[in-house]
Order: sequence, then C-alpha cells, then structure tokens
Amino acid sequence: MAQKAAIDKDTVEAHMLSLESEIYALTMAVGLGDLRGLPFQEQLQQVRKAIN
Repeated sequence: MAQKAAIDKDTVEAHMLSLESEIYALTMAVGLGDLRGLPFQEQLQQVRKAIN
C-alpha cells in the first residue's frame, strides 16, 4: 500500500513539475519574466492580463 502511494505521489509530482514548466514558458513568452515564486493561479492571471 505504501509503495502504491509513493508511485501515485511521484506521478502527481511529475505532473506538477510539468505544469510549472509550461506556465514558466508562458510567462517568459509574454515578457513577464520568472513568476515561479507566485502560486500557479496568480501566474496565470498575470499571463491573462499580459495578453488582453
């Protein structure tokens, strides 16, 4: 059971790292720089503001 939980955690962690990478690419593409210190939601709000 503990091993399955560890595998699931690693999968979630991998997905979160991938999401972080994609959001970082968006913030850089729209000229916002590195916003990784902010929560994902705030980073995406900044991207929306930049493209509207």
